Order: sequence, then structure tokens, then C-alpha cells
Amino acid sequence: MSTRISPRPTSVNPPVQTSAPAGPPSSGHDVWVYAGAVLTGAVLIVLTSIRQPYNQNELLQMAPYGSNSVGEIVSGTRQPPLDPLLGSIVQHLLGVGQLRQRLVPAIAAICTLVLLAWLLRRVGTGFVGAGALWILATMPLFVRYAAYTRPYALPLFLMLVFIVVTQCWLTSGRRGWLILVALAAGALPLSRVPEPTVFLLTVIAAMIVGGLRRQIEWKRALPPAVVAGLALLLSGIPMIWALAQKAPGMWDPNPAHLVERWPAGLEEFTQGFLPLMGRAIPLWPLTVGLVVLAFIVPASRRTLASWWFFWPLAAAPVAFALAYHFLSSVNFETLPYRTRAAYFFAPPIILTMAALASAIWNSLAATTWLRVCVGLVFAGTLSAQLPALQETVSEPDVPDFAAAGALINDHVPADDIVLFDRPGPPGSYHIAFQGYSRYVADERRIVAVTQLLHHPERVAGDAGIYLLIDGACTGSPCSYGTAWDKPVSGWRLVATANEFALYAPRRTALGAAGAVDGLLALTHSLGPALGAVEAFAATSLQLSLGRTDAAARIIADLYKVAG
Repeated sequence: MSTRISPRPTSVNPPVQTSAPAGPPSSGHDVWVYAGAVLTGAVLIVLTSIRQPYNQNELLQMAPYGSNSVGEIVSGTRQPPLDPLLGSIVQHLLGVGQLRQRLVPAIAAICTLVLLAWLLRRVGTGFVGAGALWILATMPLFVRYAAYTRPYALPLFLMLVFIVVTQCWLTSGRRGWLILVALAAGALPLSRVPEPTVFLLTVIAAMIVGGLRRQIEWKRALPPAVVAGLALLLSGIPMIWALAQKAPGMWDPNPAHLVERWPAGLEEFTQGFLPLMGRAIPLWPLTVGLVVLAFIVPASRRTLASWWFFWPLAAAPVAFALAYHFLSSVNFETLPYRTRAAYFFAPPIILTMAALASAIWNSLAATTWLRVCVGLVFAGTLSAQLPALQETVSEPDVPDFAAAGALINDHVPADDIVLFDRPGPPGSYHIAFQGYSRYVADERRIVAVTQLLHHPERVAGDAGIYLLIDGACTGSPCSYGTAWDKPVSGWRLVATANEFALYAPRRTALGAAGAVDGLLALTHSLGPALGAVEAFAATSLQLSLGRTDAAARIIADLYKVAG
């Protein structure tokens, strides 16, 4: 018996179709266009994996992978266990390496392209769907965070797995597909918490609505809904609880506090989220216009309504973005919405474009020129993405700690100490050097300036002192994306690499006293706003040397200049 929609006996409210009208005639040749998009996306993802430096969060994510303790691996990342476990397995099997440690997200993203190609062909979008897939395969946002060792590509892949196996269950009714539905649903909350939770909740709603509208037979609609509910109960709630323990105070669902957050949340949303989306997705105004148009045009609106899988994919990132701004108790300036979180918007945007283009192409009123316009929009979007795509693949978008490690290894004697900082205004987080064991053999050679506030003994003895500054800081005289190479009195610039600058003393600087000289010179160069931490670190060292009066003068001078 067919598992497609059963037509109702009257034409008053006709059933919603499970697929779009067929796209332009393909004779099966569209499969090569889909394959070309998948292959192109795979090449771009692999190249980006190799060429982009590790982000600090990636290095933190990978830090416990070498452990032989499952407990250490799953508890050391502040993430659900599936992604770190898979990453650790790959590292244990293949070792450490730039591409090897990004293999899990890279493979997941490539498989996402494959599954989306299958889905677009299955719902009959033909060459139009293939064009939409090409846009996704070359979208800088998708390519960059497909090569990112954090749980973004993996949960999106599992969402597509769930959709595909559920679609197969709805079509065939075979129990084997339902077993796969259960496995995919259970794995989703184990890969990431926010988006998969919303995704599964929306799946339940979509199945119930499909059953009520007789779009899907109840005997086929209920099992996926029940499976999604059980997955939320058995793995979703434990993961939500675990995340709340690891990140206390991150979310505040109290309705009263939601009202209090509304003005600030709205300001964050309009001034933070929307501009970020504009930078992340080329031709953002056009993209927004196409999405709005897709819901205005009756044919594309009906198509989207018939695609039960569209709504869970679209609801997941939308709900997360709204919760981030209106439910998070963390100040947006302290923890802004990251570009990588927008990664989940890519597939629903592509599905919307495919639905609109397919509706226009197959309209009875569609002229040759109208169809040419559809092709031009696709071609223009592809072309507009190329500059940002080239930058994504070839230009580092984060500080390259491998380059910083090379500076230290090449220019700093083995027994000397490097004081490292990424300066920032008061209240900002000063990042420590990332990837000690990966890039520098002896992590004791690198001391974060912030460590000296409480551990002045880190520079005890007579080791020589060097300064390493990460230019990816905010405020003058910093310039994100370039090395910080401003003059530091009494110190000479040895070399720069990526965003890092290494300084050596013009005269001998040893131990705590030499560190004080370097920190004070750096404080003067940075100014009171960015150099406050350096000043307080120098004060801590002076106190450790018993120089109470000198320590007091540093603080007095700092506040005198700072007003």
C-alpha cells in the first residue's frame, strides 16, 4: 500500500503533496550535476581543513583526545560525548595531523551534501535542486565550519540522516528504516544539545500535523514522533542537564526574566545577529528577499508546506538564535553569537531557494525569460560567493598558533621564557597560548601574562625574557588580522608571523626583574586600556621581589594615566 498522501474524497481541502512538482526535464542527467556539486564541496572542505589554522576552541576540543580514559575524553570538552569520542577514535587510529583531526566534521559535511542531493532529487527538483546544491557546496559559511573540529557538522549530518531514513520509512514502511530512525534520533542529542532538541520537538509537531491533515498516514506518522519523543526523554534531557551543569547561568527560561531581557535582546538581535548573517552569507539582502518571496508565492509556499523535513531544519537555528538573545543571561558583548552557529541556517536557506525556483520554473505562466532569470539568480549567487570562498580556503581567519610556535622554536633559546598575551580592554578574556604540546615541546617556556597575577614564581630564576604579542586584540593600537608590531621601548622586534610579534630585550632581561621591565614597557606601548593586565602582572612580580614601593608606584601611575 502506498505510503504517500492519501487523497481526500472531496476537493474542498486537497492533501498536501510530499514532493515538489518535477523540475526541468532531466532524463537522469541531473545526477551528474549533483555529483559535481558534492565533489566540488568535498574538495573545498578538504582544502580548508588543511589550510585553516586551528581555532582556540578547536585546540581545547582536541586537548583530551589523546587520553586513554573515556571519562576524560567526554568530560574535557563541555560538549555531549559523541563528537569527542569519534574525534578521539580517529586520533588513536590515525594520529595527530591537520586534516586527520578534522576528519569527523569534514566527512560529516561531505555526507550532508550527499544526503541533501538525494533528498532534492527525491522530491523532484531536478536541475533546479542541483543548482541550489552548488550554492551550498560553495557557500563560505558551510565550507568553513565543515572544516571545524567542534560539534556543528556532525549534528547537521545526523539531522539529514534522520530525515532521509524517516522519508524512507514513510515511503516503504519497512521496520529496518524505523530502527535507523531510532538510532539517528538517539544520536542527535549526544552530538549537540540546542539545535537537535528543537529539531526533534519540531519533528514531533510535523508528524502530528501531517497526520491531522492526512498528508501522512497515522500509522506511518506516529512511530517517528514517538521515537523523537523517546530520544528527547532518554538522551536529550540528560544532555540538557549535563550542559546546564557545565555552563551554569547560560540560559534563563523564566518568563518574567524573558520580559526583562526583551529590550536588550532586541538590540542585540538587530545590531549583532543580523549584521553577522550579512557577513556570513553573501548577498544577504537578496537571500532574505528570496526567503520572503518563497512564502509569498503560493506554489512555493505549498511546496515548503509539503516538505515536512523543512520545518525541523528551519526551526532549529531560528530557535537557537532567538534563545541566544532573549533567554541567555550572559551579556551579548561578553559572549556574542558566533558565525559558526549560523552554520545550521545554510540547508533551510538552500531548500527555500530550491522550492521557490522549482515553483517558478514549473509555473504555467513561466516564460523563457522568467526561467532565464532563475538561472541568473543562481549564477549570480555562485559568483558573489567566490571572493569570500577564496578567502575562506586560502586566508587564515584565526590566529595561527603553529606560526607562533615556529617563532618561539626558531628565535628563542631553549632555556628562556616567553611572556605571551592577547591584549584586551578591562573585563575582556585574555587568551592563553593554545596548543603547547602541539607547537612547543616544553610548555614551561611560555607564560601567559595573566598567570603572573597569581603565580609570579613562573619567571623565577635567571632565564632570559622574551615578549610575544597576539595582534588579534580589540581597540587601538591593535588591528585584527595583522601582526601587532608597534614599538616597545627597550625591546626590539625579532620577527612576525600571522598575527604574532616576538620581541627580544635590547639589553639583558633575566628572571622576574627582566619580566617587570618587559611588562612595563609593554604597558606604556599598549596604553592604560589594553595594558592594565600587564601593569598588574608587573605589580605582582614587584611584590614577589619585596619591592613594595615600586609596586605601589606602578598602580599609582596606571590610574593617573587612566584617569
